[in-house]
This record gives sequence, C-alpha cells and structure tokens, in this order.
Amino acid sequence: MIIRNILRVIGFIIRYPFLKFGKLIVRNRNIWIFGNSNGFYDNSKYFMDYLIKNETNIKPIWLSNNNKEKNRVKQLGYIVHSKYSFRGIYYSLISYVGVVTNGFGDLNRFTIGGQFLVYIGHSESIKKIYLDYDKDWNITGVSFFNIFNKVSFNLLKKNMSYYNLVIAGSFLSKKNILSAFCLSPNKISVTGLPRTDFIMNQIMNPNRVKKCEKKVVLYAPTWREMGWPKITDGQFDNDKWNNLLEETNTLLCIKIHPFTGDIIQEEWGINPSKNIKYLVGDKYQDINNLLPKTDILISDYSSVSLDYLLLEKPILFFTPDLE
Repeated sequence: MIIRNILRVIGFIIRYPFLKFGKLIVRNRNIWIFGNSNGFYDNSKYFMDYLIKNETNIKPIWLSNNNKEKNRVKQLGYIVHSKYSFRGIYYSLISYVGVVTNGFGDLNRFTIGGQFLVYIGHSESIKKIYLDYDKDWNITGVSFFNIFNKVSFNLLKKNMSYYNLVIAGSFLSKKNILSAFCLSPNKISVTGLPRTDFIMNQIMNPNRVKKCEKKVVLYAPTWREMGWPKITDGQFDNDKWNNLLEETNTLLCIKIHPFTGDIIQEEWGINPSKNIKYLVGDKYQDINNLLPKTDILISDYSSVSLDYLLLEKPILFFTPDLE
C-alpha cells in the first residue's frame, strides 16, 4: 500500500503538465468515453448501454485495457479502442465527457484534463475510501516524516477535484462521498446506480433469466487487502459438503473478487467439484448477470448484498474476521 501511494504521488507530479495541456483542447460535446480498469462490465458499461439506446446524438466509445478485452467488446458491436493506442489517445483528447467506475485508471490518466469527468463508482459507498481511508494516502508511520503523508493527502485531494460529477446511489452514499472526495454538494447527484437498473430490468423480465435445475447458492466475499481470514475449527470438509449439496440438489457457486485470485482454494481448501463451482473468466466477470439466477447469497462486507436486496431473496452473512 505504501509503495502504491508513493507511485501515486510521483504519477500525479508527472501527469500534471499533461492535465493542464488538456484544458486547452476544444472538446466535441457528442463524444463520450467510458472505461473500467477491471474489464467490460459494471456501471460504466451499463450507462454506456443506456446512452446507445436512448441518446442517438452521443457517440460513446469504450477504452479497453488490453487487446483481449478490445476484441471481445468489438465482437459485441461496440466502438472500442485501446486506451493508450493512437485512436484511444485521440478520442480521449477530443471527448467532452469521461465516465469511470473505479477512478482515473479506467481511462487514459494523462488526457482527463479538460474533460467533464463523471465518477459513478463500483457500488454503494458503504466503506471508507480515498480521503477517509488512510491506507489510500499514508506513506509512513514515522511521525518525523509526517510531512510526506500530508503531501500525499493533499495530492489525492487535488485528484478528487478533477471530478465534475459524482453519482450516488442514495443520500447515505452522498454523505459518505462528500467526506471521501471533499467535494462541494452540488457536484454529487443522487440518481441511483446503473447496475441496479440492470437488476431491476431482470426482475421485470424474468423470462430473460435462465434458471439452473438445481438450487444455486452464491458465495461472493469482498476483497481483503490485509489478508484472508483463517478458519480456526479445521479445514473445509469437501466430502461432507459435496454429500450435503448432492442430497439437497444444490450447487455452490463461488465468485471471488477480481483482486483476490485463488486464495479461498489455497487458504480454506475448498476444491471445485460436481457440486462446487468457481465462477471465473469473462463469462462470469459481471456479478450482476449472476444474481437473478441464484436462490441464496452468502457474503460479508461486500456491497453485493445491497444489490441482492432488490431480488428479495435470502442473504447469509459469513464474517469470520468480524473482530
């Protein structure tokens, strides 16, 4: 985390003249760019879909992170360019609006100066982030060098000022965003989130949802940057659980946060089998496609539980590291 924050400070200093230059460029109001550093899904993608269907005068362009993502998005019929390609840079410089899910890294960090920058976020803001979360800006724990923490904090605060509009899913989220971004209230708009619109459309059109013959339990934990919790009462009993799932005609699906990797299988010994399936790859990238197809959600501090409330289905909270 410390190294990341040091790199963030260095990166902002390097980008600063480019951001100033970007403000001198005349922008095309009809060209909007979208991105997500984690892939082609989530709020940026859903908002882009809405514009394509309802605002024909706007030309939305997706900026991909790699060629694999670019080819996949292109096959789906969208306009897409690699964010650091010649065309990607060109459209980044002339686009009027930039829409992000996670932050500047969703787009080209060097070309956002002068754009009308919109932050939709990944989900409801229920956790501490950015200025409210010291691990997002803290560089040293030595009080003598606290000046470096202050510099890092103020540069992150300066970063936040580049957002022209931040979308909140609720008034509670708006309160948290006000503190985390240190923006004026008129820059934060409570509209709801595009991903919840997607879930509601699934509810209103149940024939679109392909159900499994088995009952489906989805385990979707949040990302833990401080390490995975230990289970003190022994390893996961794969045979016992497989027998139970077989008897109850149930499929346990495990959807790990994209930053987590294979840690559950490594730490807890939960092995894939006939009745236990890990959901990985592009097909399962977007968890919002999965939620309507499940019968029960098991989660912890993840905001996916808030989305799941819309489905009016049971939620179990498993929090072995609550303390």
